Amino acid sequence: VMSGLELAKEMLNFAFTPIIMLSAYDDRETVKQAVELGISGYLVKPVRPNQLAPSIEAALARFLETQALTRNTDNLRDGLEKNRVISTAVGIAMERMCLNNDLAFQHLRKLAREQRRPLRDIASEIVDAINLASTLINSSPQEIDRSTSND
Repeated sequence: VMSGLELAKEMLNFAFTPIIMLSAYDDRETVKQAVELGISGYLVKPVRPNQLAPSIEAALARFLETQALTRNTDNLRDGLEKNRVISTAVGIAMERMCLNNDLAFQHLRKLAREQRRPLRDIASEIVDAINLASTLINSSPQEIDRSTSND
């Protein structure tokens, strides 16, 4: 009921996996659609047995490279988010405690060591607390009355 391209699309929607298509179609449009879907390899029937092993090896190698790049991207994104939260907390400490950047960072790092907790957790709590306080300060008493009457 489903074409090979439709099946591949469903498979890739479920999980990123290497797919090698064996197809009777060699027209540019079909191959283009396969490439756009993320197909790892495309072989036109009839396929000789000696074509399969190199195609499978290439598809698996490309898949492993893509997985490694995805992991690196996730690690970089996580690192950037961690630095953003810590930098924001340092900025808050600088403003509230009248410290320069280095002293504010040292102060937060010392607090994290004393509490034996990751600096990121301390920074997140500081940023969250300031955001909550700002929301409370910026809310009118009528908004607070309405929200508490609904609880």
